[in-house]
Amino acid sequence: MKKTVFLMLIVMFCLSLAAIPVIAGGGKKPAPEPEVVTVTEEEQPMKGWVVGYLPGSLRDNARIRWSDALEKRVKEAGAEKFIMIDSQHDPTKQVADGEDILQMGIDILVMNPNDADAMVPIVEKANDMGIPVVCIDRTTSGGNVISTVGLDNWQLGEGSAKFIVAELTKRYGEPRGKVLHLQGSLGASVVFERGESFRQVLRNYPNIEIVGEPSSPGWTAEDGLAFTEDALSAHPDLDALYTHTDAITMGAFNAVEAAGKLDQVIIVGQNYYGGIPEIVKEGKYLVYDWALDALAIGSECGNVCIKVAKGRLNEIPLKLGLPNFFVTPETTDKYWHLNLDLPE
Repeated sequence: MKKTVFLMLIVMFCLSLAAIPVIAGGGKKPAPEPEVVTVTEEEQPMKGWVVGYLPGSLRDNARIRWSDALEKRVKEAGAEKFIMIDSQHDPTKQVADGEDILQMGIDILVMNPNDADAMVPIVEKANDMGIPVVCIDRTTSGGNVISTVGLDNWQLGEGSAKFIVAELTKRYGEPRGKVLHLQGSLGASVVFERGESFRQVLRNYPNIEIVGEPSSPGWTAEDGLAFTEDALSAHPDLDALYTHTDAITMGAFNAVEAAGKLDQVIIVGQNYYGGIPEIVKEGKYLVYDWALDALAIGSECGNVCIKVAKGRLNEIPLKLGLPNFFVTPETTDKYWHLNLDLPE
């Protein structure tokens, strides 16, 4: 009975979106979506519903914290079960996990897709079964997803590029220089968003050259180190680098330090963990970072699930991007509580 009701709600929701254009691949930053309406404490909690969750991996504190916050939020609202299967950053395993979790009597599926294309068949199968799908942090390239809740990845790329442009203009009196762009795994939607937003800004400055855009399938410090060593060998006059996560940032920092160029290369990372917060706080180097609120991401995703369970689909934005916080040596104390290396 629950599945039938969910299926009817999803069909009505999808029909209401039929006239909305879809942005696939490239393109400009989507228009801002309406804010999600927060569930109030006074609302009567529900009973007996089951959430299935595919976190992609639990390999870092950001994912662990937003996963915990998601579970706490839906259980507060009366979810009977929260079934989680960790795919351990393996896209193939995540597809198999998706097939399994859809047979476990779940009412809502939440996923953090390791690969945007690979998980489309799972979304489509959930659609056919009348199981609503919500994505956290990343999304898929197809299928009907009720909402994607995560970081404002366009802010990350745009903000980083604008900061680098401003710093290079201060250095040379005009916007020019050489920049290295270190990406995560190319199949992830966040990599496209963080990368394309960065490129769109720099296209306006023809004298700023992106000298390389290697990708790290495992988002590792080892790749960050190797990629930066190669770039510095080919471009000893490298001015700046931008990374997609702070594991990569730390590897890049170590390469720049070994080359004796910490007073030359501007480093902008993101996610605020892995030793980078301490380096920013020290204030000796040209290192800056973006902090995120992992608990807020998980809680907001839980709020979306609650609205889905209540049939309040008209209140749910297609995309909810939470703000990031740019951290400099001057602002590090303000955002220190968001350091993902700190205990909760």
